[in-house]
Amino acid sequence: MPQNFPESDWKTLSRLKPLALDRLCQRILQGAKNIITRAQEGKYYDAYLDLYRYVHSAASRNQMYRRPLVGYTRQSLAVRQACYRIFAIVKDFAQQYHKEDQIVGNCFSDWRRSQALYLLVNWRSENLLTEEEFAEFSAETRNTVTWFLQNR
Repeated sequence: MPQNFPESDWKTLSRLKPLALDRLCQRILQGAKNIITRAQEGKYYDAYLDLYRYVHSAASRNQMYRRPLVGYTRQSLAVRQACYRIFAIVKDFAQQYHKEDQIVGNCFSDWRRSQALYLLVNWRSENLLTEEEFAEFSAETRNTVTWFLQNR
């Protein structure tokens, strides 16, 4: 990988950073929205609290799954089973969020010119740039990015 990322390409990358970050965040938030809308209707506040606790507390998650389903009335058992379904959705969300968070890190952390080519390869692999935006980079940079993506 070339050591010297061209100054003009660094300026282009820096100018496009907010657009690419917005696109990635929009995609992540849309994924969260899709998961949330799959949840059962009603009790939104309870579902929100469960989602918050699940994502922020591994201990709560582990305890919830370890409690046995015995000694419950039919009504409380139905509520409990509905909670399990919600927690399954939340678990899927947490796993997907972790993956998306890694993508954000790969695409926007370590913002230095010496890492610019790596960042641009990651942006391109995540489809965060339009063809017109990618065309703004030098031919050498575009060719290097394309080569890396083809040889991953």
